[in-house]
Amino acid sequence: MIIGRFILSVGLVAGLCAGCAGDGKHPPGYNFTETNELRVSGTPGAPVRASYSSAYGSGVVEKVTQSSPATVFKSPDPKLEADIRKMDPAGTLAVEICRQDHCVFRAVAPSGTQGIRVLPEGLGWRAETY
Repeated sequence: MIIGRFILSVGLVAGLCAGCAGDGKHPPGYNFTETNELRVSGTPGAPVRASYSSAYGSGVVEKVTQSSPATVFKSPDPKLEADIRKMDPAGTLAVEICRQDHCVFRAVAPSGTQGIRVLPEGLGWRAETY
């Protein structure tokens, strides 16, 4: 009887932890119901061109920045990549990645730069301003 309970307990723990190690593309314990939202803001009225890619799609979006962030793309993929280029280098540009209205990444391209590349790194992202 004790051995039967032990085997049942081990089976339950193994079943509950099946996704604990990750799947090779996502970090362990990644919550697939959370969406990564790429947002841009900056000099009001300044046009930007955002190229993005993820495991769930890719594309190009042209936006006019506002002082408050506007969504460019949403994806549950934690490896979201983007290149956001300012059409006028005199403007400023801010890029954020948010989850459920909580920003987990932010980068700024000041006046005199062309844009920002957002690349996955570890369990987050890094920015390259150019």
